Amino acid sequence: MKTSSGFMARLRSFVSSYYIFVVIGVIVCILGLGYVFVISPQLAQLQSDGLDRKETRQQTLVSLQAELAQLRQAKVQFDQITAEDIRLLEHVLPTERDVPQLMVDIPRFAENLGLRLGGIDFTESAFASPTGTPTNIRRLNIATTVSGITSYDRLKTFLEAVQENVRILDLTSVSYSPTNDSYALVLITYFTSSTP
Repeated sequence: MKTSSGFMARLRSFVSSYYIFVVIGVIVCILGLGYVFVISPQLAQLQSDGLDRKETRQQTLVSLQAELAQLRQAKVQFDQITAEDIRLLEHVLPTERDVPQLMVDIPRFAENLGLRLGGIDFTESAFASPTGTPTNIRRLNIATTVSGITSYDRLKTFLEAVQENVRILDLTSVSYSPTNDSYALVLITYFTSSTP
């Protein structure tokens, strides 16, 4: 017991003599351990997050620069459009006033080929611009049923007659009904409107 009490006495004497150094040593140990176990991992995480953000921002910058280059190219192409090009475009797309003629022409094409239209339905809708900007181009959906087509050649002849006379025409659906011996067609054409 004497040894342990002697040791404790020497420890107390040492601590009281070097009290300031012991306190400073404990503080340095606490700070060192705090840095190693708390601050250092946090700094590493912040550096990693900063690098990730920097890479993300660089990727965003690259994509925005590519988009800017595309927009500049589109502007150059747009600036090259002449009045003659606009006139040709107006000639290619029918105008609003040409739509009623189209409603008369399609039944006439069928009649000239000896075919019968079971009905025709015209539905106008807005044309979705790829850029999302308003446009004065409108879309006309044409749904019709044609009977009397006995062969593929007659169907092809009817579609060619319509396509030759309607400037732009998309055939989106063809359905054959064997019970009625008829074809249901869905066509789309485009025209320019005076208002977007």
